[in-house]
Amino acid sequence: MLKCQLTGTFARSPELIKATRDYDRGRLKENDLERIREGDVKNLMNFQEDFQYIIDGGFLWQDLLRPFTFMKGIESGPLTRFFRTNTFYRKPIIKGNIELKSEFIDKFYYLDLIPERRKVNLPGPVSFVGLSEDRYCKDTLFMIARTLSRISKHLEEENISCIQFSEPYISLIKERDFNHWKKAYEILTENIKVETLIHLPWGDFSNLLKILEFPVTSIGIDFIATSLDKVDFKTDRRIGIGCIDAQNSLVEDVEDLKEFVKNVLDKLSPEEFFICPNCDLEFLPYPIAIKKIEAMREISDTL
Repeated sequence: MLKCQLTGTFARSPELIKATRDYDRGRLKENDLERIREGDVKNLMNFQEDFQYIIDGGFLWQDLLRPFTFMKGIESGPLTRFFRTNTFYRKPIIKGNIELKSEFIDKFYYLDLIPERRKVNLPGPVSFVGLSEDRYCKDTLFMIARTLSRISKHLEEENISCIQFSEPYISLIKERDFNHWKKAYEILTENIKVETLIHLPWGDFSNLLKILEFPVTSIGIDFIATSLDKVDFKTDRRIGIGCIDAQNSLVEDVEDLKEFVKNVLDKLSPEEFFICPNCDLEFLPYPIAIKKIEAMREISDTL
């Protein structure tokens, strides 16, 4: 098994992009769109055949938070730019206590296509609140953590092996309340037995070392944004070495990456690790994203 994982949403193929556009314009039937989308999922699964975990690519997610805008207590707000990218998300407006049936999340994954080693992506509670408009203001972070905990428990019952919590907001804001966030993660991961991964795209991890105290199994570090010279820590957490630049179309030189990963391992000596992109590969053209996967495989094959 290769020490590799994909993180979050994957790039859509040109065929899926065209099919989605045709469907939106009434030129394609829903079952034809679904057939093409499932084809993308199966192709991506093949590329991950020997990875630690397998994701479905997030092709049913329009953005990181969209599925949650359908929950009672949350309304769908305006389209908003997603950080420094050229993509947009529908901002959730939190207006009251959230009510949901946890199994609602199933329709946003292709769990039936992935027989084993299933990995899913969810927004982390800090980013969920930070990327929303909060009109409730009654311990909203903890309410979201409890909501995500119920969903995670349901996913665990569906034989998910790893749940990733994506936290881009933590990386990019200046005022950080680590103690408050840690409490949210204590609520979130309580009684969750599967692997839990907090992924920190775009963040200089030298400013985020207190994350090492959070009750998660694994931590994904963006080593495009983090200088190895600035970090020095020991931890029993599994470390995701995010050395594949998911926002640069230049495909990495495999020998350079092998040397970099070796330097990370020599300096930090993590008990466990895996190679991953620094953020979602959805920001790249499909052929480039595939080449990035191939580079990951080639690096991991020598470790």
